[in-house]
Amino acid sequence: MNSDTFIYCEDRNVVNITRRWLQDCDENHTDCNKAQVGTLPGRLLYVGEDQMRLVSTAGWASGRHYTTLSHRWNADDFTMLWNENADPLSIAVPEQALPGTFSDAIGITRKLSIDYIWIDSLCIIQDDEDDWRRETAIMEHIYGGSYLNLAASSATSVHGGCWVSNNRVCNAFRIKVKVGDDELVREIRDDAFYDRAVWDSHLATRAWALQEKLLSPRTLHLGDRGAIWECRSTIANDDLPDGFTQNLGSGLLRRTRNLQHLQQWWAEAVRLFTKADLTCARDKLPALSGIARHVHSQKGGQYLAGLWRDERIEAQLCWRVEEPRLRPTMWRAPSWSWASVDGPVSYAPTQPGMCEDEYAHVVAARVTPLIDDVFSELTGRVLRISCTGVLLGRMVDRDNVIILGEDDPFHCPVHLDTINESSLSPNVTLYLLPLIGGKQGTVIRRDGDRFEPKLILGLVLRATGGNTREFRRIGAFKCEQCQVPETALNNDLYHGFIQRLERQLFNCIITGVSGYQGAPPTVLMFVDKGDANLSALP
Repeated sequence: MNSDTFIYCEDRNVVNITRRWLQDCDENHTDCNKAQVGTLPGRLLYVGEDQMRLVSTAGWASGRHYTTLSHRWNADDFTMLWNENADPLSIAVPEQALPGTFSDAIGITRKLSIDYIWIDSLCIIQDDEDDWRRETAIMEHIYGGSYLNLAASSATSVHGGCWVSNNRVCNAFRIKVKVGDDELVREIRDDAFYDRAVWDSHLATRAWALQEKLLSPRTLHLGDRGAIWECRSTIANDDLPDGFTQNLGSGLLRRTRNLQHLQQWWAEAVRLFTKADLTCARDKLPALSGIARHVHSQKGGQYLAGLWRDERIEAQLCWRVEEPRLRPTMWRAPSWSWASVDGPVSYAPTQPGMCEDEYAHVVAARVTPLIDDVFSELTGRVLRISCTGVLLGRMVDRDNVIILGEDDPFHCPVHLDTINESSLSPNVTLYLLPLIGGKQGTVIRRDGDRFEPKLILGLVLRATGGNTREFRRIGAFKCEQCQVPETALNNDLYHGFIQRLERQLFNCIITGVSGYQGAPPTVLMFVDKGDANLSALP
């Protein structure tokens, strides 16, 4: 924006500032105006001059302006769309019966001279599975095609409202500094305020909200840290309505238009998504399906229960849960997918030059969706992995597995997916499947020498007790070299694992999966509902 405003929050009127942001974005931001022109939501809420009502968009041409609302749900009773009230709501929606967050969002929409708004609980029939699946399948278009997404960032429920705090600390300002004959403008800001206002907000604890933010071309965050404007080109707030000279935060939104480094982008999206909560456990994959569809439309590739086949899936399979919880009682994804468990998930390092050695390779995959939609709910999947084999072990404690068949005891550190597995009997045989390994970066030691520590990553499996040689994932393992030469323990972990792998697996270790030294490969096959079958290649 071209403005000479360098004072603290010149304009406190959120609607007026938002009009300026929208106008500037419309006129000057090419990326933001590449909004998706596609399928409209099945219904919109009309909030213009006439009676507020629910309207069907059947037969409408695309390109109609509407806002969307991103908000927290809660268990409180509030007005929703059901089969029994769908007809009355198409005649008139009683505004006085709406919760505060809905009323505020409608008020802002009207003041911006926009006639329509999309609110999930009022535009999707809540007791109609088919309607829910239809609308969920087009979330990429619903939010991607919205003119503006309103995010009630600090409201803890639907009654909390869309509000900004006037009693807060200034997050940024600009000053003019005279240096000799020159006058310079300096931006003073709190670099962490964006993350606190957006990623650490109450709204960010709702998993669905991530795709609502990432898919929308423009979002207005409203909360206890003021009004924050975010589009694909600019981040601004009511302290600096002209925009920050440098972008803040993770940049995840802006990079949805540039997915050259999909592995890193997807890993960050999964980390943020799995930190958040879901009211309904079965929504684990549907709540991310809009982002997955967007990625697929940009890059193509095969989507497998939250992982991408064409983006070095062997590395993605090495995900780990940072805070293990109880295993979900309802099946929703195979055990090799992070969507099968709860808790924050982190991915293995995937930067160029890191972990480039492969000890196994995915050779085939089959998809079994619940309906004709590979991005949503599943009934099962099959994944075939070509590998040299596995090491056998038993649990010592929740953090270690001892390798069997060795004269000298070797403990491999493991990270279990759920707390259920922490009580496994030491008599249960486990299987350690190495997947990737190699350098993990460069370290400068205290003596000035450069050191490139190595690691090996893989999965912890156990037999299902069903058909012969059937397995499922229960965790992951990592054996790495220590970066401090005076400490030998971790250094022994990496080399100790490699040595035992070579001895127990016919002295054949795959490097790059380009050739086997003598022994034929084995196929590790994960079948429907997360089981795995270990058998010879046909």
